Amino acid sequence: MACLGKRDANQLEEQVKETLNDLPWAAKSLPKINHFASTSDIFEGFAHVLDIEALEEGDEKERPKLQLKHLLAIADHEQRRILQPLIYNDPAFRDWLIWERENIRESKYWHWAAPAYQLVFTHLCSESNPQLKSVAPNDMKVEDEESRMDWIQDAAKMFHRLMNTKEAHMLNELKIMATWVDSPDAESVY
Repeated sequence: MACLGKRDANQLEEQVKETLNDLPWAAKSLPKINHFASTSDIFEGFAHVLDIEALEEGDEKERPKLQLKHLLAIADHEQRRILQPLIYNDPAFRDWLIWERENIRESKYWHWAAPAYQLVFTHLCSESNPQLKSVAPNDMKVEDEESRMDWIQDAAKMFHRLMNTKEAHMLNELKIMATWVDSPDAESVY
């Protein structure tokens, strides 16, 4: 926790900062996300980690509750402090999402062109088992932070439940996804 307050891309070691700043998106994106500086959500999330680590034997019923609080705080950070300013506040992207919703998603004929927003809890692109996916509500406005967060919070609770009831499955899926860092398309991202 001591270094959490020092989190800031401007304060990285020179070589790391230089590499980060050389990325094609850095100049435009880093200011939008406050150079990765810590937020209240990050402090809250990591405070829950300390609470989890401090649990005494016999307090095991508290662990899942604290883990969910941690997950929701980190999800808030990701959605509100990173994705909202980085992509959803972009006027062109926002306009495209609104156009898509009004012209495609509401058209039965064109609905195939814009499938439902969903999170799948597998390494696959799609999942037929409804217990392993979270589908956004039809009335969600993805560019609207509050509308999107209602779904994200529900999906986080579903993820948390799966981690507690289907742990082996979930850990295996996460292990598979962790190998993607070495995939050919990762080079274009990193």
